[in-house]
Amino acid sequence: MLTYTIPKFVECRNNGGYTLQQKKTQKSLESKPYKKFFLKTPIYQKADLNKFPDWLVSYVSEVENRKITDLKIFKITSTYENGNYAVKDKQLILSYKN
Repeated sequence: MLTYTIPKFVECRNNGGYTLQQKKTQKSLESKPYKKFFLKTPIYQKADLNKFPDWLVSYVSEVENRKITDLKIFKITSTYENGNYAVKDKQLILSYKN
């Protein structure tokens, strides 16, 4: 579950609340003669990104069967060389504290 939702959260955060596919679809429709018909009502819902951290903490608490008050999510890039893993990059994606 987390391997899908967290990348989508990052994608939406980087694209003003929309997934990359939503942005591409909106952009392609803007050049069409029938754009007024399609763009009159929103094609997609903009994500409410402020709700995601609360949902994520609730989900992890449920899975872990204990109350989670602090949560940090990192994107870690690593390599495997000569039988060892080496961290190449560590980026904080989300930090939550209740």
